[in-house]
Amino acid sequence: MLREVSPLLRFDFTGLGHSGGEFANTGFRSNVDDIRAAARWMRDEGMPAQLAIGHSLGGAAVLASAPDLADLRAVVTIGAPADPVHVLKHFGETLDEIRSKGKAVVSLAGRDFEIGRSLVEDVEETRLVGRIGQLRAALFVLHAPRDETVGIDNAAAIFQAARHPKSFITLDDADHLLTREADAEYVAEVIVAWSARYLDLARQNAQLALASELRSSASQRARLVDLQALLELPASPRRIECFDISHTMGEATVASCVVFDENGPVRGQYRRFNIA
Repeated sequence: MLREVSPLLRFDFTGLGHSGGEFANTGFRSNVDDIRAAARWMRDEGMPAQLAIGHSLGGAAVLASAPDLADLRAVVTIGAPADPVHVLKHFGETLDEIRSKGKAVVSLAGRDFEIGRSLVEDVEETRLVGRIGQLRAALFVLHAPRDETVGIDNAAAIFQAARHPKSFITLDDADHLLTREADAEYVAEVIVAWSARYLDLARQNAQLALASELRSSASQRARLVDLQALLELPASPRRIECFDISHTMGEATVASCVVFDENGPVRGQYRRFNIA
């Protein structure tokens, strides 16, 4: 997907995946705040976030934050609950331990997570239906009918709460975590195809490439000005030819020439000469 959608920022919530910290010390609201902070950073870097993708509880966090992200044009959820409180039903008796001790280990979709009291309190207080109705971006819901962690009825609730444009695709017999590579690749492909009509990535990529080229040209001109001052030249050099002579044990002598102008290397004018 990175080959098709660029620039792309992927991150895990605190304590998950490759992110540091303790997940038990986070809450649903802190996850929503992380998404907003990531979107602000991308905008400050000249890469406004047009597409937001969230999986499972991350999908719910994306839905909660999306109405506040002005640059957003499309939202994708994968196996997301219609309301975060849904996840508590999987905690079983551990829920009482979390309330009394502040944290406990819970097994979800075959993985163990240390859950803190703040997450439980956050999801109990959060209702997503109203936020989904405020969504201004296009919505794409992907969900597996046999998802045993987050039931398919959640996808129906999300879809019904959203305004058009919206789309829905079932993921056949995929599991909640998309552990099969073929399922993950299929999801990536359909997201790229669906989002293309809503995003302006071609223009954005062209703008980023142009900005990079302009920065490079400006840097090259600054170097030429510095060279003019160092060599006390009457004007900044407009063309520089550099020669290098090399040989092998005193034989097969070769001269190489590289050329630079005000915009940088002129590779089409590079030359190599055999010296007899």
